[in-house]
Amino acid sequence: MFIPFLILLSLVSANVSTNIDMKESYNLGEEILINYTLTSDRDTQANIAINIDCPSASVPLIAEKTITLIKNTPYKDVYHGMVVQDFFEPQTCTAYIRFREPIEKTVSKTFVINTNPSFSFNLKTCKDKSCLEKAKTFIKGSTIYLDYDVGVSTPSVIAKLTYPNKHTKEISLPASLRAKQVGTYNLEATASKEGYKTIKNREQFAVIGKETLQANLKNWLLIIGILIIFVGIAIFLIKLINKKQKIENKGFTLMEVIISMGVITTALVVCIALITFSIGAVRTNKSKLIAINLAEEGLEIVRNIRDSNWLAYKRTADTWRDGLDEGDWQVQYDDSELSSSNDDNLLIDDDGFYQYATGSYTPFKRTITITHIDDNQIKVETEIDWQERGRNYTYKVEDRLYNWLEESEEE
Repeated sequence: MFIPFLILLSLVSANVSTNIDMKESYNLGEEILINYTLTSDRDTQANIAINIDCPSASVPLIAEKTITLIKNTPYKDVYHGMVVQDFFEPQTCTAYIRFREPIEKTVSKTFVINTNPSFSFNLKTCKDKSCLEKAKTFIKGSTIYLDYDVGVSTPSVIAKLTYPNKHTKEISLPASLRAKQVGTYNLEATASKEGYKTIKNREQFAVIGKETLQANLKNWLLIIGILIIFVGIAIFLIKLINKKQKIENKGFTLMEVIISMGVITTALVVCIALITFSIGAVRTNKSKLIAINLAEEGLEIVRNIRDSNWLAYKRTADTWRDGLDEGDWQVQYDDSELSSSNDDNLLIDDDGFYQYATGSYTPFKRTITITHIDDNQIKVETEIDWQERGRNYTYKVEDRLYNWLEESEEE
């Protein structure tokens, strides 16, 4: 009886008690620490995994470790979580200690992150005062309406508009302006309200030359006018010849036919030339719109890489610009990292996305140039080059990216 009892006792897993000691809530700037104590009723090996789970906050990786526990001797340790940042939303999180050995079980404890909540704040660029027709590309001479949507009442909004010539102006939103300069405009705004986070947002929009429809209308009116003039000249010459020759019959002479054909031929040549020019202008304007959007897309991809570094807790002068080295680069719409520039033409796929892997040929080439200004600032230039109708075109846009979340390296 005694020997089977010993064997049965050896097969029974050790009983490990677990105590998690941590604060019930954490405020801005505080580090989340999990103090835990493990006590076993016999000598054993414990394999545990510790992690924090939050609905909308970036958390550290799971920490796995194997611990040798001595009978009735408490084992104490501390798990260092994340530091509560300003961009964290207020939320309830859970700390977990999961056992894989000597038995499978999970011990957890909830805690609260206390920060100011954020709110939605979106800038709008529109063609009408009521902002029913939003747009990012406008025609020179038109009126641009600037406004915003916000998720709280009566916020304080401060806005700055940068013109294509780099002149900046403080403005009050909503606002309107006459599109006088061709190029890219940058609208930056900050919205704040007591008890909430301060929200920054930016929007870019472009102004191009005369509206294509208006240009085409003028061209067609010009064509019609030229036709009317040439027909009038032809009729005048025919009448003049009839009068001089005192022709009484109503038929046409050979001279009249020759003059008429000459006038009509000249009119047709002029009209064809104008139509060809009009079609070319339409294509050029369309290409310029594509180039503007491709340039803005390039800037946005670089911003996303910077923001991804922040979310990965890369916020020091050495890490916030990981993947954003100086040099010339190329990138497509779904890339999360930059590639060396090979002077490749962009392709367009069946869904209308521009990329390098598959799709139909396009004349557009995109080069992203990154320059490090200082430890917390980089200059990003996106240049779009293309050739059309024997001419070379270039569209370039520039932006500065900053390490707004600069901090010392986390332990």
